[in-house]
Amino acid sequence: MPFTEYLINVLIATATQIMVLLGPLAILSFLMNFISISLSRTGFAIFGRNGFIYGFKWIGTPVHELGHALFAFLFGHKITGIKLFDPSAKDGSFGSVTHTYKSWNIYHEIGNLFIGIGPVLMCSISLYIITYFLFGIGFKPGGAVLLTLESFSHISSLKTVFFGLYDDFRHLGNLILFGNKTSWWKITLFFYLQFSIGSSITLSLPDIKSAFKGFIFSILIVFLFNLSTLWIGNFALSAIAKVEPWFSSFYFTMITALIINFLFLILFIPLSKGMSLVKGRSS
Repeated sequence: MPFTEYLINVLIATATQIMVLLGPLAILSFLMNFISISLSRTGFAIFGRNGFIYGFKWIGTPVHELGHALFAFLFGHKITGIKLFDPSAKDGSFGSVTHTYKSWNIYHEIGNLFIGIGPVLMCSISLYIITYFLFGIGFKPGGAVLLTLESFSHISSLKTVFFGLYDDFRHLGNLILFGNKTSWWKITLFFYLQFSIGSSITLSLPDIKSAFKGFIFSILIVFLFNLSTLWIGNFALSAIAKVEPWFSSFYFTMITALIINFLFLILFIPLSKGMSLVKGRSS
C-alpha cells in the first residue's frame, strides 16, 4: 500500500476513534452547559443570588470542583489551591482549583483534557451513585441504548436510539416513582440533587481551554499509535467497541440529568419572567 494511502487511512481511523470516544460526551456536555447557564440565570431571578447559591450551589459546586481536583491528582499535577465552595467569588465560579504541571510531560498534558471535563465526569458519576443508593438501580453495561458513531449514521439507527431511550426512561421513571424501594422523600431528594448537581455541569472558558490543549495531545497520541499499528489491524477501534456499553450507560446518566434539568428550565423561564414583571411594577 502506498504511504499516502496508508496515511489517509490512519487519519480516518484516528478521527473515527476520537468521535466514538468523545463525540457523544462533547455534544452532551455542550447541551448541559447551555442548560446549566440558563438555569443559573433564571434561578437568580426567582430565588435571588444568595437564595440560589445557598439553596442549590452549595452541593453542586463542591462536586464540580472535586472533578477538577481528582483528575489533577490522577494525572500528576501539583494542586496549589482548592476552594470547594466560595459564594463570594465575583467571577461566577463559586469555587476553584489551581494546579501546576510540567509542560514537557505528555502525561500531564493529556491530563488537561480530563481535568477540564472533570466536572462533567464527576457530576455524572455522582448522580449515578445517588440513583443507585436511593432506588437500587444498578449499573448495567449495555442496558442503555448504545450511542456509537453508527447510531447517528442512518435514519433507521436514529429511530432505534430514540425509541430505545424512550423505553429506558419509561423504565427508569417507573422504578423511581412507583418501584418497591421508592418513597416521597427519596423522590424529592432525587430531583433536588439532580437539579443541584446537574446544574453544576458547566465548563468555564479556562476549563474549555485546558481541555482543548489536552485534547490536541490526545489526538497526537492516538494518531501516532495508529501510524505504528494500523498496518496490522485497527486495535484501538476494537478496544473501544468492547467498552462502548459502559460509555453508553454513562451517557444515559448524563441524558437523564440533561432532560430533568431541561424540564426545570421550562418551569423556571416563565417564573423568572413573572418575577421580573412583579419587581418592575413594584419599583
